[in-house]
Amino acid sequence: MSERQPTPPLFEVRLRAEHLAEIESWDERVRARLFAFLRDHVAHIPTTGVPGILKELREPFGGHYQLTVSRRRRLIYRVDDERGLVLVIYVGLHPDWRRSRPGRITP
Repeated sequence: MSERQPTPPLFEVRLRAEHLAEIESWDERVRARLFAFLRDHVAHIPTTGVPGILKELREPFGGHYQLTVSRRRRLIYRVDDERGLVLVIYVGLHPDWRRSRPGRITP
């Protein structure tokens, strides 16, 4: 029997240098879990939510997705379907959405 080959990703996940630096400061198990989820789920079906893990944010942050990495840590991204990109825009502690202005995502 032949082994089933993994499906190539449909989307390229892009992290900026400052995001990678933040992630490198995390526990190795948390990092491994994050990168596995980005590779196995987000790179294939980035807009499909997973209860308790991945959700689309409500307005005024519609079109952005929040990934729960750990109890306190979040990763937020948006999807560019035309270019096949998942653009990570925030990595860090859970943002305080009440303090953010509409149209901006800031921690």
